[in-house]
Amino acid sequence: MSSSPGIIARAKFVTPGTKKYKKAIDYIDRSQAVRGKNVEEWHAFSNEKALQIKNNEGRITTLFSSSQDYVDNQGKQTIKENFITAQEKDSPMWQTVFSFDNDYLKELGLLQEGNTTYLNEGKIREATRLAIAKMADDMNLGPSVSWAGAIHYNTDNIHVHTMMVLTEPEGVLPKCHYQGKEQYRGKIPPKTVRHIKSVFANKIENREPSLVRISYLMREAIAKDLTQPYVLNKDVTLLNQLNQFKRSLPKDRRTWAYNHSEFAPYREELDRLTHTLMTTHQPHVFKELDALLKEQTAFYLRVYGENSVEGNQGKEYRDNKLQELRQMTGNALLRQLKSGEIETTNTPNQPFRHTTNYSNNYATRYSPVTKKDLYNMKAATVETQQDFLNKCAYEREQFRKEQQRKYEIEHGIS
Repeated sequence: MSSSPGIIARAKFVTPGTKKYKKAIDYIDRSQAVRGKNVEEWHAFSNEKALQIKNNEGRITTLFSSSQDYVDNQGKQTIKENFITAQEKDSPMWQTVFSFDNDYLKELGLLQEGNTTYLNEGKIREATRLAIAKMADDMNLGPSVSWAGAIHYNTDNIHVHTMMVLTEPEGVLPKCHYQGKEQYRGKIPPKTVRHIKSVFANKIENREPSLVRISYLMREAIAKDLTQPYVLNKDVTLLNQLNQFKRSLPKDRRTWAYNHSEFAPYREELDRLTHTLMTTHQPHVFKELDALLKEQTAFYLRVYGENSVEGNQGKEYRDNKLQELRQMTGNALLRQLKSGEIETTNTPNQPFRHTTNYSNNYATRYSPVTKKDLYNMKAATVETQQDFLNKCAYEREQFRKEQQRKYEIEHGIS
Protein backbone atom coordinates (compact mmCIF):
# COMPACT_ATOMS: atom_id res chain seq x y z
CA MET A 1 0.00 0.00 0.00
CA SER A 2 1.34 3.44 -0.94
CA SER A 3 2.20 5.79 1.92
CA SER A 4 1.28 8.81 -0.22
CA PRO A 5 -2.34 10.02 -0.11
CA GLY A 6 -4.64 9.17 -3.00
CA ILE A 7 -6.34 12.57 -2.73
CA ILE A 8 -5.12 15.94 -1.48
CA ALA A 9 -7.78 18.52 -0.59
CA ARG A 10 -7.01 22.19 -0.06
CA ALA A 11 -9.27 25.18 0.58
CA LYS A 12 -8.50 28.89 0.86
CA PHE A 13 -10.45 32.11 0.74
CA VAL A 14 -9.68 35.26 -1.26
CA THR A 15 -10.84 38.67 -0.03
CA PRO A 16 -12.97 40.80 -2.43
CA GLY A 17 -10.50 43.68 -2.77
CA THR A 18 -7.59 41.60 -4.09
CA LYS A 19 -6.26 41.27 -7.63
CA LYS A 20 -6.78 37.48 -7.58
CA TYR A 21 -10.49 37.95 -6.91
CA LYS A 22 -10.90 40.22 -9.95
CA LYS A 23 -8.80 37.94 -12.18
CA ALA A 24 -10.89 34.95 -11.09
CA ILE A 25 -14.04 36.75 -12.24
CA ASP A 26 -12.43 37.54 -15.58
CA TYR A 27 -11.50 33.86 -15.89
CA ILE A 28 -15.10 32.65 -15.81
CA ASP A 29 -16.27 33.51 -19.33
CA ARG A 30 -12.94 33.08 -21.13
CA SER A 31 -12.27 30.27 -23.59
CA GLN A 32 -10.49 27.11 -22.43
CA ALA A 33 -7.33 28.12 -24.28
CA VAL A 34 -7.26 31.60 -22.72
CA ARG A 35 -7.98 30.21 -19.26
CA GLY A 36 -4.85 28.08 -19.59
CA LYS A 37 -2.62 31.15 -19.75
CA ASN A 38 -1.37 33.07 -16.71
CA VAL A 39 -3.32 30.85 -14.34
CA GLU A 40 -1.24 31.96 -11.35
CA GLU A 41 -2.91 35.39 -11.55
CA TRP A 42 -6.14 34.03 -10.06
CA HIS A 43 -5.06 30.68 -8.58
CA ALA A 44 -4.93 30.93 -4.76
CA PHE A 45 -2.58 27.94 -4.48
CA SER A 46 0.17 29.12 -6.82
CA ASN A 47 2.72 29.07 -3.99
CA GLU A 48 2.19 25.38 -3.17
CA LYS A 49 4.70 23.18 -4.99
CA ALA A 50 2.38 20.19 -5.17
CA LEU A 51 -0.22 22.33 -6.95
CA GLN A 52 1.99 24.48 -9.14
CA ILE A 53 0.42 24.96 -12.55
CA LYS A 54 2.25 24.96 -15.87
CA ASN A 55 0.94 27.94 -17.83
CA ASN A 56 -0.37 27.08 -21.26
CA GLU A 57 0.46 23.39 -20.77
CA GLY A 58 -2.16 20.68 -20.49
CA ARG A 59 -5.88 20.90 -20.94
CA ILE A 60 -8.45 22.65 -18.76
CA THR A 61 -12.01 21.46 -19.25
CA THR A 62 -14.97 23.71 -19.78
CA LEU A 63 -16.61 24.94 -16.59
CA PHE A 64 -19.16 22.83 -14.76
CA SER A 65 -21.53 23.84 -11.97
CA SER A 66 -24.02 22.38 -9.52
CA SER A 67 -26.54 21.89 -12.33
CA GLN A 68 -24.57 21.73 -15.60
CA ASP A 69 -21.82 19.37 -16.73
CA TYR A 70 -20.79 21.82 -19.44
CA VAL A 71 -21.73 25.40 -18.69
CA ASP A 72 -22.90 27.21 -21.82
CA ASN A 73 -22.29 30.90 -22.59
CA GLN A 74 -25.51 32.00 -20.94
CA GLY A 75 -24.64 29.98 -17.85
CA LYS A 76 -21.15 31.49 -17.73
CA GLN A 77 -22.62 34.98 -17.90
CA THR A 78 -25.02 34.18 -15.03
CA ILE A 79 -22.18 32.83 -12.89
CA LYS A 80 -20.00 35.85 -13.69
CA GLU A 81 -22.80 38.24 -12.72
CA ASN A 82 -23.21 36.34 -9.43
CA PHE A 83 -19.50 36.69 -8.72
CA ILE A 84 -19.57 40.43 -9.50
CA THR A 85 -22.55 40.87 -7.16
CA ALA A 86 -20.72 38.88 -4.48
CA GLN A 87 -17.65 41.10 -4.83
CA GLU A 88 -19.75 44.25 -4.59
CA LYS A 89 -21.30 42.91 -1.39
CA ASP A 90 -17.86 42.00 0.02
CA SER A 91 -18.34 38.22 -0.03
CA PRO A 92 -15.14 36.21 0.28
CA MET A 93 -14.31 33.82 -2.56
CA TRP A 94 -13.55 30.26 -1.49
CA GLN A 95 -11.24 28.30 -3.76
CA THR A 96 -10.82 24.55 -3.37
CA VAL A 97 -8.56 22.03 -5.04
CA PHE A 98 -8.82 18.25 -5.13
CA SER A 99 -5.54 16.85 -6.46
CA PHE A 100 -5.06 13.15 -7.20
CA ASP A 101 -2.28 10.62 -7.19
CA ASN A 102 -2.71 9.44 -10.78
CA ASP A 103 -1.87 5.86 -9.77
CA TYR A 104 -4.77 6.01 -7.32
CA LEU A 105 -7.16 7.01 -10.13
CA LYS A 106 -5.84 4.09 -12.19
CA GLU A 107 -6.49 1.69 -9.30
CA LEU A 108 -10.10 2.84 -9.28
CA GLY A 109 -10.40 2.42 -13.05
CA LEU A 110 -11.08 6.15 -13.48
CA LEU A 111 -7.90 6.94 -15.42
CA GLN A 112 -6.34 5.24 -18.42
CA GLU A 113 -3.06 6.51 -19.86
CA GLY A 114 -1.45 5.54 -23.15
CA ASN A 115 -1.50 7.15 -26.57
CA THR A 116 -4.48 9.06 -25.26
CA THR A 117 -5.50 9.89 -21.71
CA TYR A 118 -9.01 9.02 -20.57
CA LEU A 119 -10.45 10.22 -17.26
CA ASN A 120 -13.95 9.45 -16.07
CA GLU A 121 -14.77 13.15 -15.73
CA GLY A 122 -18.43 12.48 -14.96
CA LYS A 123 -17.49 10.66 -11.74
CA ILE A 124 -15.14 13.49 -10.76
CA ARG A 125 -17.86 16.09 -11.33
CA GLU A 126 -20.37 14.12 -9.24
CA ALA A 127 -17.91 13.86 -6.35
CA THR A 128 -17.07 17.57 -6.60
CA ARG A 129 -20.75 18.55 -6.39
CA LEU A 130 -21.25 16.49 -3.25
CA ALA A 131 -18.10 17.89 -1.66
CA ILE A 132 -19.02 21.53 -2.36
CA ALA A 133 -22.56 20.92 -1.08
CA LYS A 134 -21.02 19.47 2.10
CA MET A 135 -18.75 22.50 2.46
CA ALA A 136 -21.68 24.92 2.09
CA ASP A 137 -23.71 22.89 4.58
CA ASP A 138 -20.91 22.65 7.15
CA MET A 139 -20.30 26.40 6.98
CA ASN A 140 -24.05 27.25 6.98
CA LEU A 141 -23.68 29.37 3.85
CA GLY A 142 -27.36 29.28 2.94
CA PRO A 143 -29.11 29.38 -0.45
CA SER A 144 -27.16 32.21 -2.15
CA VAL A 145 -24.13 30.03 -2.95
CA SER A 146 -22.80 30.29 -6.52
CA TRP A 147 -19.87 28.21 -7.73
CA ALA A 148 -18.11 26.82 -10.77
CA GLY A 149 -15.32 24.32 -11.29
CA ALA A 150 -13.07 22.79 -13.92
CA ILE A 151 -10.83 19.76 -14.24
CA HIS A 152 -7.19 20.69 -14.84
CA TYR A 153 -4.61 18.54 -16.61
CA ASN A 154 -1.92 21.25 -16.36
CA THR A 155 0.03 19.88 -13.37
CA ASP A 156 1.88 16.65 -12.78
CA ASN A 157 -1.29 15.40 -11.09
CA ILE A 158 -4.81 15.81 -12.43
CA HIS A 159 -6.86 18.03 -10.16
CA VAL A 160 -10.21 19.81 -9.84
CA HIS A 161 -10.40 23.52 -9.05
CA THR A 162 -13.55 25.28 -7.81
CA MET A 163 -14.49 28.83 -6.88
CA MET A 164 -17.48 29.72 -4.70
CA VAL A 165 -19.08 32.97 -3.47
CA LEU A 166 -22.22 34.22 -1.72
CA THR A 167 -24.45 36.69 -3.49
CA GLU A 168 -26.13 37.53 -0.16
CA PRO A 169 -23.52 37.33 2.62
CA GLU A 170 -25.36 39.72 4.95
CA GLY A 171 -26.71 37.86 7.98
CA VAL A 172 -24.99 34.65 6.90
CA LEU A 173 -21.30 35.30 7.50
CA PRO A 174 -19.92 36.71 10.75
CA LYS A 175 -17.80 39.84 10.54
CA CYS A 176 -14.33 40.54 11.89
CA HIS A 177 -11.78 43.38 11.86
CA TYR A 178 -8.68 42.92 9.73
CA GLN A 179 -6.10 45.59 8.95
CA GLY A 180 -8.38 48.22 10.44
CA LYS A 181 -11.34 47.26 8.26
CA GLU A 182 -14.52 45.35 9.02
CA GLN A 183 -15.05 42.44 6.65
CA TYR A 184 -16.80 39.10 6.42
CA ARG A 185 -14.99 36.18 7.97
CA GLY A 186 -14.00 33.66 5.30
CA LYS A 187 -11.91 31.18 7.27
CA ILE A 188 -12.61 27.53 6.44
CA PRO A 189 -12.57 25.22 9.48
CA PRO A 190 -10.02 22.35 9.17
CA LYS A 191 -12.84 19.97 10.07
CA THR A 192 -14.75 21.10 6.98
CA VAL A 193 -11.76 20.39 4.75
CA ARG A 194 -11.56 16.87 6.19
CA HIS A 195 -15.29 16.41 5.61
CA ILE A 196 -15.24 17.46 1.96
CA LYS A 197 -12.27 15.19 1.28
CA SER A 198 -14.07 12.25 2.89
CA VAL A 199 -17.26 12.94 0.90
CA PHE A 200 -15.28 13.22 -2.34
CA ALA A 201 -13.33 10.00 -1.74
CA ASN A 202 -16.40 8.01 -0.67
CA LYS A 203 -18.14 9.01 -3.89
CA ILE A 204 -15.40 8.16 -6.38
CA GLU A 205 -14.72 4.85 -4.62
CA ASN A 206 -18.47 4.13 -4.39
CA ARG A 207 -18.19 3.46 -0.65
CA GLU A 208 -21.79 4.47 0.05
CA PRO A 209 -23.27 0.93 -0.13
CA SER A 210 -20.62 -0.37 2.29
CA LEU A 211 -21.17 2.53 4.70
CA VAL A 212 -24.94 1.99 4.55
CA ARG A 213 -24.43 -1.71 5.23
CA ILE A 214 -22.10 -0.99 8.18
CA SER A 215 -24.69 1.35 9.69
CA TYR A 216 -27.49 -1.18 9.16
CA LEU A 217 -25.56 -4.08 10.70
CA MET A 218 -24.53 -2.04 13.74
CA ARG A 219 -27.80 -0.28 14.50
CA GLU A 220 -30.42 -2.73 13.32
CA ALA A 221 -29.09 -6.28 12.93
CA ILE A 222 -27.02 -6.19 16.14
CA ALA A 223 -27.84 -3.37 18.59
CA LYS A 224 -31.59 -3.54 17.95
CA ASP A 225 -32.47 -7.07 16.80
CA LEU A 226 -30.14 -9.05 19.08
CA THR A 227 -31.38 -7.28 22.22
CA GLN A 228 -35.07 -8.01 21.64
CA PRO A 229 -36.80 -9.99 24.42
CA TYR A 230 -37.74 -12.84 22.05
CA VAL A 231 -34.02 -13.38 21.37
CA LEU A 232 -32.77 -13.01 24.93
CA ASN A 233 -35.50 -15.12 26.50
CA LYS A 234 -34.42 -18.15 24.46
CA ASP A 235 -30.92 -18.29 25.95
CA VAL A 236 -31.11 -19.72 29.48
CA THR A 237 -27.37 -19.37 30.12
CA LEU A 238 -27.34 -15.75 29.04
CA LEU A 239 -30.47 -15.03 31.09
CA ASN A 240 -28.76 -16.32 34.22
CA GLN A 241 -25.72 -14.17 33.50
CA LEU A 242 -27.95 -11.15 32.94
CA ASN A 243 -29.72 -11.90 36.21
CA GLN A 244 -26.44 -11.89 38.14
CA PHE A 245 -25.33 -8.74 36.34
CA LYS A 246 -28.61 -6.95 37.06
CA ARG A 247 -28.33 -7.79 40.77
CA SER A 248 -24.88 -6.19 40.87
CA LEU A 249 -25.97 -2.87 39.33
CA PRO A 250 -26.60 0.28 41.40
CA LYS A 251 -30.09 0.78 42.80
CA ASP A 252 -30.37 4.12 41.05
CA ARG A 253 -31.40 3.09 37.53
CA ARG A 254 -30.63 6.54 36.20
CA THR A 255 -26.97 5.51 36.27
CA TRP A 256 -27.64 2.53 33.99
CA ALA A 257 -26.05 4.11 30.93
CA TYR A 258 -22.88 2.97 29.21
CA ASN A 259 -20.99 6.27 29.51
CA HIS A 260 -22.33 7.33 32.91
CA SER A 261 -19.46 7.98 35.31
CA GLU A 262 -20.98 5.79 38.04
CA PHE A 263 -21.41 2.92 35.58
CA ALA A 264 -17.67 2.63 34.88
CA PRO A 265 -17.05 -0.34 37.27
CA TYR A 266 -19.69 -2.40 35.40
CA ARG A 267 -18.66 -1.53 31.84
CA GLU A 268 -16.19 -4.39 31.38
CA GLU A 269 -18.75 -7.01 32.36
CA LEU A 270 -21.37 -5.43 30.09
CA ASP A 271 -18.86 -5.55 27.22
CA ARG A 272 -18.33 -9.23 27.90
CA LEU A 273 -22.07 -9.91 27.81
CA THR A 274 -22.62 -7.97 24.59
CA HIS A 275 -19.64 -9.71 22.95
CA THR A 276 -21.11 -13.08 23.92
CA LEU A 277 -24.46 -12.02 22.52
CA MET A 278 -22.93 -10.83 19.21
CA THR A 279 -20.72 -13.88 18.64
CA THR A 280 -23.23 -16.51 19.81
CA HIS A 281 -26.42 -15.34 18.14
CA GLN A 282 -26.02 -14.88 14.36
CA PRO A 283 -22.19 -14.84 14.40
CA HIS A 284 -22.16 -14.44 10.60
CA VAL A 285 -23.56 -10.91 11.05
CA PHE A 286 -20.69 -9.91 13.30
CA LYS A 287 -18.20 -11.55 10.92
CA GLU A 288 -19.60 -9.59 7.95
CA LEU A 289 -19.45 -6.35 9.91
CA ASP A 290 -15.83 -6.94 10.94
CA ALA A 291 -14.83 -7.62 7.31
CA LEU A 292 -16.51 -4.38 6.16
CA LEU A 293 -14.77 -2.39 8.90
CA LYS A 294 -11.37 -3.74 7.86
CA GLU A 295 -12.14 -2.88 4.23
CA GLN A 296 -13.11 0.69 5.17
CA THR A 297 -9.94 1.05 7.24
CA ALA A 298 -7.83 0.09 4.21
CA PHE A 299 -9.76 2.67 2.17
CA TYR A 300 -8.95 5.48 4.60
CA LEU A 301 -5.26 4.57 4.67
CA ARG A 302 -5.08 4.66 0.87
CA VAL A 303 -6.99 7.93 0.51
CA TYR A 304 -5.21 9.86 3.26
CA GLY A 305 -1.81 8.15 3.24
CA GLU A 306 -0.48 6.05 6.08
CA ASN A 307 1.75 8.81 7.47
CA SER A 308 -0.81 11.61 7.56
CA VAL A 309 -2.81 12.69 10.61
CA GLU A 310 -6.01 11.50 8.93
CA GLY A 311 -4.28 8.24 7.98
CA ASN A 312 -3.45 7.59 11.61
CA GLN A 313 -7.09 8.22 12.46
CA GLY A 314 -8.01 5.77 9.72
CA LYS A 315 -5.96 3.08 11.44
CA GLU A 316 -8.26 3.47 14.44
CA TYR A 317 -11.48 3.37 12.40
CA ARG A 318 -12.27 -0.30 13.07
CA ASP A 319 -11.51 -0.05 16.81
CA ASN A 320 -13.60 3.11 17.11
CA LYS A 321 -16.55 1.52 15.33
CA LEU A 322 -16.39 -1.62 17.47
CA GLN A 323 -16.36 0.57 20.59
CA GLU A 324 -19.36 2.46 19.22
CA LEU A 325 -21.07 -0.90 18.68
CA ARG A 326 -20.36 -2.00 22.25
CA GLN A 327 -21.86 1.25 23.51
CA MET A 328 -25.00 0.98 21.36
CA THR A 329 -25.59 -2.68 22.15
CA GLY A 330 -24.78 -2.18 25.83
CA ASN A 331 -27.29 0.66 26.17
CA ALA A 332 -29.92 -1.37 24.30
CA LEU A 333 -29.37 -4.27 26.71
CA LEU A 334 -29.59 -1.96 29.71
CA ARG A 335 -32.90 -0.56 28.43
CA GLN A 336 -34.27 -4.10 28.26
CA LEU A 337 -33.12 -4.79 31.82
CA LYS A 338 -34.84 -1.59 32.97
CA SER A 339 -38.08 -2.40 31.16
CA GLY A 340 -38.43 -5.84 32.72
CA GLU A 341 -39.46 -7.34 29.37
CA ILE A 342 -36.78 -10.02 29.55
CA GLU A 343 -36.93 -12.88 32.05
CA THR A 344 -34.23 -12.38 34.68
CA THR A 345 -35.84 -14.09 37.69
CA ASN A 346 -34.06 -17.45 37.28
CA THR A 347 -30.93 -18.27 39.26
CA PRO A 348 -28.07 -20.50 38.03
CA ASN A 349 -29.58 -23.42 39.96
CA GLN A 350 -33.04 -23.01 38.50
CA PRO A 351 -34.10 -24.02 35.00
CA PHE A 352 -35.71 -21.38 32.87
CA ARG A 353 -39.48 -21.43 33.12
CA HIS A 354 -42.30 -19.45 31.69
CA THR A 355 -44.15 -17.36 34.26
CA THR A 356 -47.33 -16.75 32.31
CA ASN A 357 -50.36 -17.09 34.56
CA TYR A 358 -52.91 -19.15 32.66
CA SER A 359 -55.88 -18.19 34.78
CA ASN A 360 -59.26 -19.69 34.09
CA ASN A 361 -60.71 -16.25 34.48
CA TYR A 362 -62.03 -15.28 31.07
CA ALA A 363 -61.27 -11.58 31.47
CA THR A 364 -57.66 -12.36 32.38
CA ARG A 365 -57.14 -14.92 29.62
CA TYR A 366 -58.76 -12.86 26.89
CA SER A 367 -57.88 -9.23 27.62
CA PRO A 368 -58.77 -6.83 24.79
CA VAL A 369 -56.12 -5.72 22.31
CA THR A 370 -55.25 -2.07 22.89
CA LYS A 371 -53.84 0.55 20.51
CA LYS A 372 -50.50 0.16 22.30
CA ASP A 373 -50.55 -3.58 21.57
CA LEU A 374 -51.17 -2.89 17.87
CA TYR A 375 -48.37 -0.31 17.80
CA ASN A 376 -45.92 -2.74 19.42
CA MET A 377 -46.86 -5.51 16.98
CA LYS A 378 -46.40 -3.17 14.04
CA ALA A 379 -43.04 -1.95 15.33
CA ALA A 380 -41.87 -5.53 15.77
CA THR A 381 -42.88 -6.76 12.34
CA VAL A 382 -42.66 -3.88 9.89
CA GLU A 383 -39.23 -2.65 8.88
CA THR A 384 -38.77 1.09 8.62
CA GLN A 385 -38.43 2.92 5.35
CA GLN A 386 -34.75 3.52 6.07
CA ASP A 387 -34.21 -0.20 6.73
CA PHE A 388 -35.76 -0.92 3.36
CA LEU A 389 -33.63 1.70 1.59
CA ASN A 390 -30.48 0.41 3.30
CA LYS A 391 -31.21 -3.14 2.13
CA CYS A 392 -31.97 -1.98 -1.42
CA ALA A 393 -28.70 -0.03 -1.65
CA TYR A 394 -26.74 -3.03 -0.43
CA GLU A 395 -28.52 -5.46 -2.78
CA ARG A 396 -27.94 -3.13 -5.75
CA GLU A 397 -24.24 -3.01 -5.00
CA GLN A 398 -24.04 -6.81 -4.61
CA PHE A 399 -25.81 -7.24 -7.97
CA ARG A 400 -23.42 -4.77 -9.63
CA LYS A 401 -20.39 -6.65 -8.27
CA GLU A 402 -21.81 -9.99 -9.46
CA GLN A 403 -22.42 -8.62 -12.96
CA GLN A 404 -18.89 -7.21 -13.03
CA ARG A 405 -17.46 -10.60 -12.03
CA LYS A 406 -19.42 -12.34 -14.79
CA TYR A 407 -18.22 -9.80 -17.35
CA GLU A 408 -14.59 -10.27 -16.29
CA ILE A 409 -14.89 -14.06 -16.49
CA GLU A 410 -16.51 -13.94 -19.93
CA HIS A 411 -13.85 -11.59 -21.29
CA GLY A 412 -10.88 -13.24 -19.62
CA ILE A 413 -10.10 -10.24 -17.41
CA SER A 414 -8.17 -11.16 -14.31
